[in-house]
Amino acid sequence: MGRRKIEIRAIEDKNKRQVTFFEATKGIFNKAEQMCLLDKKMKMSLVVFSPAEKPFPFHHPSAADTVIDRFDLTNFENELERVKNMAMARMQKIESRRSSHEASTSSSTRVNCGFDDPVTVLPPHL
Repeated sequence: MGRRKIEIRAIEDKNKRQVTFFEATKGIFNKAEQMCLLDKKMKMSLVVFSPAEKPFPFHHPSAADTVIDRFDLTNFENELERVKNMAMARMQKIESRRSSHEASTSSSTRVNCGFDDPVTVLPPHL
């Protein structure tokens, strides 16, 4: 039969939509489990929400706390604030360097490098 183009649209029948969701969720969880079995050091947590917004979790290893603790929101917010402060300090440093550079290279203090002189005025050894 071969491949054919299908139209992507919402499944109207509620029962078909629910069956499709559970089949897809089962497939995703199977793939996640296979990945965890291939790499013994891998820790994975996966949460899929149904159309009714009910969560369906997958955890490997079975204790999800080790994975979820890595993404603790309080730690995330503290880290985000730290990165923002570092970026602001960096921007201020760049601005101060830029303003000092502009002040040192202003037209009144600029050194004539010889590029503005005509060619006939240049020394003969060049």
